[in-house]
Amino acid sequence: MNETTPNGAPKNDAQKLWQSQPLEGTTMSLEEVRRRIDKVRKQVRRRNLIGGGACIVVMIEFTRFMIAFPNLTGRIGAAMTALGAAFIGWQILRVKMVPHGMRALAGETSVAYYRAELQRQHDFHSGVSLWSRLVIFLPGPILFFIGIAQVSPTREIYVIAEVAIFTAVWLWGIQRNLRTARSYQRELDALE
Repeated sequence: MNETTPNGAPKNDAQKLWQSQPLEGTTMSLEEVRRRIDKVRKQVRRRNLIGGGACIVVMIEFTRFMIAFPNLTGRIGAAMTALGAAFIGWQILRVKMVPHGMRALAGETSVAYYRAELQRQHDFHSGVSLWSRLVIFLPGPILFFIGIAQVSPTREIYVIAEVAIFTAVWLWGIQRNLRTARSYQRELDALE
């Protein structure tokens, strides 16, 4: 049976497609804004717990290596790795704190607060914030792996495996951060 318009004329496929498209300029309900803010807060809380916990573990373990490692290159690499983890932890804490300009909005359920929070999270996962984390952290593990290779030249295969695993995790982290930033950007674009 063919569908018809209110005046009795048959609907064609183009008209059906046109009528099924979402309306532009629709507004979100207060409940939808609240739901989206809660979703972002949960994501950020989870990221902060996992990332902050990882930073603490890396700082503790590489401080131990810094003290106990048998050669200077490894100790310097361990110290730089611990400092790099501290820098990442500082970035996580910094983005966790609500900036002065957003404090008035922090308790509100508003599109302005949601937009500002999306922008903060987007910035954390991209640009200077992301690349500074990566560049500051990278030299420590490289020196540490060189130190391991100097101490244990017969265990070359293990050092190569560790470097390969580190490189894979490193590249995965970059890709994940950029994908997360794109996700936040899509949300920002949808609000415009």
